[in-house]
Amino acid sequence: KILTRGQWLVVRLSFLLFTISLVFLIFTWWTSDIGRAPDFGGTYSEGVVGSPSLINPLYASLNQVDLDLTRLMYAGLLKFDREQQLITDLAENWEKSADEKNYTFNLKRDIKWSDGEDFNADDVVFTIASAVQDSSYSSPLSPAFNGVKVEKLNEYQVRFTLNEPFTPFLENLTIGILPEHLWSEIEPTNARLASLNLKPVGLGPYLFESLIKDDKGHIKSYTLVANKKYHFGSPNLEKIIFKFY
Repeated sequence: KILTRGQWLVVRLSFLLFTISLVFLIFTWWTSDIGRAPDFGGTYSEGVVGSPSLINPLYASLNQVDLDLTRLMYAGLLKFDREQQLITDLAENWEKSADEKNYTFNLKRDIKWSDGEDFNADDVVFTIASAVQDSSYSSPLSPAFNGVKVEKLNEYQVRFTLNEPFTPFLENLTIGILPEHLWSEIEPTNARLASLNLKPVGLGPYLFESLIKDDKGHIKSYTLVANKKYHFGSPNLEKIIFKFY
């Protein structure tokens, strides 16, 4: 009764435009913020200068290629996040004594090596006490654990005891943990010759699948596959292939 016919037409057109705009905005929000999400699958290939030789946390710091591969295939008690802050990895949590000489770590449970064996405190004690600290292995990491005592308190709890407080000590615990049930069968003096250095068994986001050598023994390519049992969830890339030059 108030608006004229022309004014009613303007109102209706305005309402129609409002409705179309609202639908468009909802659709845009849905596709940009809700509809897109990472999915599992795909293969990533990368060319690398150099070649792997000892894909083993004990020796990886001697070769950048080994170090990169080790970080993908092994896991430590702690790790660095994207902001380079230390967070738990294989450890559930840890406690520090008041005098800062004792560090007690509670390990995550129900983690298995790729061959089906359980991860537990024996693996941690072996890696540090029986491998890194044993001069027969000649690991360059040995000085970082000089004078450090590591002991198993129970199946999922270990303690590190330092002679003196040392704040950066926790950074050393990002070292990848070795499977005790496999490496304990290898003589320390033969550690560098073990096939596990090229075909590792670890607890990282990726697992060894295959490698290709030429007739001179040079590794030409190295393939990793996603660890679907990784304790932080399977990574999205299904496969990574490194090609060495």
